Order: sequence, then structure tokens, then C-alpha cells
Amino acid sequence: MNVKFWARIRQILFALIAICFAFDAAAQTEPQNPLKVLRIDYGKAYQLQDSYSIIYDNPSQSAKLQDFRVTFYGPGRIKLTETKTETHPVNSKIETYQLTAPVTGFTEVELSVLSLHGGGIEDFPASIGEILALNELTEVPETSNQSIDEDVVAVNSNPAETETPPAPPPGLTAAERQRLSDVKTDVAQRLTELREDLSKFTSETYLRAGIQEEIDALIADVSALSSRTVKPDLKSEIAALGTEIENKATEADISDEGQALSAAEAQLSDIQRQLNDLVSLSNADGADPESLLSSLSDIETRLTQLNAAITAINMPDGIMPSQIEGWRADYLALQAQVNAPVPPKFDWRIIIAALLLGLVLIWLAAKFFFGIKAKTRPLKSALYRTETPGVVFPANPMLAGNVSAPLAPAGKLAAAQLQMLTGPYAVLRDAYLATGRIGYAQEGIPTAEDYSFGTGFLVSDRHVITNRHVHGMYGHYLLDDTDPGGIEFIAEKDKDASDFAPFKNEPPLLLTGLDIAIYTLARPVKNRKPIALAPKETDGLDGQEIVVIGYPDTHTPERPDILAVVEDNPVFAVKRLSQGQIFRHSTDTDTPFGVETSVDEDDNTRFTMAAICHNASTMGGSSGSPLLDIRDGTLLGVHFAGFKVFNRKEAANLAMAIQQLTSSQAIKNWQT
Repeated sequence: MNVKFWARIRQILFALIAICFAFDAAAQTEPQNPLKVLRIDYGKAYQLQDSYSIIYDNPSQSAKLQDFRVTFYGPGRIKLTETKTETHPVNSKIETYQLTAPVTGFTEVELSVLSLHGGGIEDFPASIGEILALNELTEVPETSNQSIDEDVVAVNSNPAETETPPAPPPGLTAAERQRLSDVKTDVAQRLTELREDLSKFTSETYLRAGIQEEIDALIADVSALSSRTVKPDLKSEIAALGTEIENKATEADISDEGQALSAAEAQLSDIQRQLNDLVSLSNADGADPESLLSSLSDIETRLTQLNAAITAINMPDGIMPSQIEGWRADYLALQAQVNAPVPPKFDWRIIIAALLLGLVLIWLAAKFFFGIKAKTRPLKSALYRTETPGVVFPANPMLAGNVSAPLAPAGKLAAAQLQMLTGPYAVLRDAYLATGRIGYAQEGIPTAEDYSFGTGFLVSDRHVITNRHVHGMYGHYLLDDTDPGGIEFIAEKDKDASDFAPFKNEPPLLLTGLDIAIYTLARPVKNRKPIALAPKETDGLDGQEIVVIGYPDTHTPERPDILAVVEDNPVFAVKRLSQGQIFRHSTDTDTPFGVETSVDEDDNTRFTMAAICHNASTMGGSSGSPLLDIRDGTLLGVHFAGFKVFNRKEAANLAMAIQQLTSSQAIKNWQT
């Protein structure tokens, strides 16, 4: 036997003894007996540059990692280096740890679990691939065809002393050893490729586990919301959202795939152990090459079967974080509706009956104690409303579009959503954009100096509907040759913006018997959707919740008491929304439209017209505003007047019902 070879062996033994003593001294401050040891054998040499990560997301198990250390081995399980004892923070999912120096040439990694934050070690993951990730891992290229044990000697030897390779142990010829080495290299390569495939699946599994936590929490939130007492339609929306999330979570479930991955990892580790045992046998005296090759063939067969099993694992489509964010936004919107205060429901018939009963009791008391004639005169005058002229039903808010607060106390609806046209009121957005101020273009931010002739809205890309009396009072301005008027679609509070469409210099179409004028625009409007003139029976409108969109103006700015009714330092002639309800007036006839009223077409002309009543707040400048169904944004009528006392009874705002417009022969002719 070569003297140099045995001398080198002695040096290696002495070095190993010294290393053992050094580790023994260092281990005096470390736990001596790990709770659990996880290993992975790559079968090839790798280099780790500067860091590794602990990926610990174990929601279904109780074991929580605390202290640990990582050991790197070279070929033949020569220990190359070992990290200091590290502590993983409790409940941390991903934590990165730095190496003191790069580790080169390792083929095996070992994770020693020294202590736990809680739980039993039996619940700890069984595979190192489930918890340890090596960052910036690169393969060390092979420099020779030597067997694995010969490579270990080469790594730990002085190059000057290993110019002549040691003689192979007896039992196998050099050709047989080369043949075995080639087959082992091929098997090791296939093992590495399979392990890389499994690592990809494992990484995706842990990423999905984190997403699954969010989905489970969201399902629990939706379920809790569904258990609350809410309106049937809102409950149906909540149930639909919960069903959608649960169905998608079921489609994306990877429980079966996770079990298949665990089985594949266990089989891969068993094949690695079988290959290691075969390497040891190939170095023993009297090794039978045919037996070894037969065993390698068996390993290759198992690898082929394992590769087929891994290929058969088909991960279902996952759930994207953006989809979860969308579900969370829908949940929060539904939660806001559930938490919104529910206004009490009042039966107006009971209220009227109570008022009448109260009046009767007052009348009887007055007659009994003071004499009916002397004491009922003030009571009669009190039957008439005495609000400031110009504002009808000021308790209903007139909302300025895109502002932060209503101009009066909030009504029955969610003011913030109505102002921003979000949530259930998004159906009003097209009509809001199609409504504009009759007059001139907005210049700069609206001020108290701005003026509204009236309100109009698009019914086609070239036509605008407003009131006939608006044309009667202001038509000579609107059709001026040098400075024609038109419709301004923006003119919103605190907004420096304008979208103005001028009228064509020709008289509008005036509908006989209706307070309606149809202006033609000088150019088509393509960026806004017209409001459809669709017929709707008037008999079913009683009690219908509505929204009026218009440009209310006092037309009497010298009256500060009128301004104070609406808001401090108000700005008029800007686009506002007002909620209300269509109702039957106490003087209604049995006709579908309810009441009859006199309309001033201009200073000299009047005519009588049927109308319906509503209580949405309006002022001068609101003439021509559309009345919209608050549920779907369809047109129910066109506002034209308001009275603080109508027919010597309760106050009312008046509008033409959509049925009056669509049944007009002039409208039919115009539409064709």
C-alpha cells in the first residue's frame, strides 16, 4: 500500500478527532439530544452562498419551532460546517438566517430541532423540505469520474499529495467500478431532478396554505354576517357571496394532492437511503458487480414509478390574492349596509288618523272650556304650512354631487352612498351625467353669482328636454345669435370643470298641453348616455321612492332667510340630488295623474295640466329636473313646479308623469 496514502489517512483521522473535540467543547452550551432530526441527501455537490430560510406555516398542527441548528455534510457524510443555535420567532411564517461564510461542496443537509415553543414533536413536519429553503443554491460542477467516496478524499486532501489516486479496494475491477459509478451518477441525477420537481410542488403548497387561511377567515365573516337579521334581498346577496367563495375554495382544494406529495417525498427519501447503502456495498471487499447492478436496476425502476406518480399530481387552479381582495370589498360593502341604521317604518294613514284625533280632541276641549268660535280661529290658520317660500319639504336633503355632507339633516337613505352614486345608487350615475343646467357654460369654481335658468336632460345625443316655461322666460337669451345658451353638464360644487353643449339657433319643440320643451343641440353629445323615454303606468307610482337631479336656485338672492334654510354660505345653481316619494295629494281626483294645476307658460300665457305630486326638495332652477326611480334609475316624470300650500291643503311639488310624455302624439312624431 502506498505510504503517502496511509500517511494521508492518518492526517484525516487526526483532523476528524480534532474536529470532534472542538464540536464537543462547543456543544457544552447547546442541547445534547435533538428532539428530532430531518435530513435530505441531494446526491450531488452544491454551494450555498449566504443565507437560508425557515418557512414554517403549520396551521393544522400544534408543534411550533423554537431552537434549531443546520448541519452541512460532504460526500461520505463528512461534516463541512454547522450553524450556531438559532431561535425561530413564535408564529413567524418566514424567517431568513445569514451564514457566516459560503458553504461549498455539500451533498447532504441536516436540520436538528432542539426545542419547541409549544406542542408535541410528533406533530412536527416529517420532511425537511416542508420547513427549510436554501437561498441562491448552485450546483458544484463535477471534475472527474471518481466515485463518491473518492471525491471526499480529494476534497479533504492536499492536491500535491493526491496526484496518484489510491488503488481501489479489492472486490471490483476498475472497469466494474467505472460502470457502477456511471450508473450511480445517472441515478443521482434523476433523484435530483425528482427532488426539484417535488420542491416546486411543496413551495406552491405552502403558498396556498397562507391563502387558505384568508379564505377560511372570510368565509367565517360572511357566515357571521348571514346569521344576522337583515332584509331578504340583502340576505340573498350575502348568501350568494358565501356560496361563491365556498365553491371556489372547494375547486382549489389541494388536500389530496398534499397527501400524494407527502407519499412521494417519503418514497424519495427511501430510494435515497437505498442508494447510499448500495454505495457502501460497492466499496466493500468481495462486492458482486452483477448484484450491485441488479440493485441499481431496481432503484431505477422505483424512480420511473415515482416519476410517473409525481407527473400524475395535477394541482387545481389556485385563488389569486386579487380575487380575495374583491370578495373582501364585497363583504365590507354588504357589512356597511347591514350596519346602516334602519329607519322606522311609519304608516301615513295611522299618522293622519292620530293627527285628526288630536285635532278633534283639541276642538272639543276648546269648545268645552273657552267657546268654539273664540278659540278655533288660530287653529284654522295653523292648518296651512308656513315654511319659508322657495323651499319645499326642507327636511329632505338636497345633496351636492361629490361633496362630503348633505345640505340638510340626512333622510331615509344612506347619504354618503347617494352623493357618490355608489352601492345600490350606482344605477343613477348615467342619469346624473345626462342632466345639466340650462343657461351658459360654467367658468371656474361655482360661486353665489352663478345663475340657473332651469334644468334639462339628454333624451338623445342631439336633444334636451326641459320645461316649456323655462323657454317662455329665458328663450330670448338661449337663442341669442351672438351668445347662444345651452346645457352645462358639470357645474358641480367646488369643481373647476365644464362640459357645455350649445343649443342650435332654432326654436324648440313645444308640446301642446304639457310643460315640455325639446331643444336641439348644435353638436351631438357622445360622452353621455341619454335618459330613455320608456312608458310606465302611472297607477303604480303611488309611494314610489324617487330621486330628483337638478340645479336649485333661489332666484331671490336678496332673501338671506331662504339661503339659511339650506346651508351656511350656500352655493346655488350647482348639481344636487334630492330624495323623496310620489304621493297622492288630499285633493287628488280619481284620474291616473291625480291633480289639475295651472301653468304659466310665460308672462302672458297660462294653461291647465294634469300632474302627479312628490315631496323631493326643489327650488327655483329645478324646473325640468328628471324624477328617477331610485331602484333602477328609470325616468318616472319631469318636475315643473312646487307650492308651500297647494289647493289650500298640504304642500306639494308637481311633475308630469312619464305616461303623459310617452302618450303624447307630438312625442311619438318626434321619436319617429
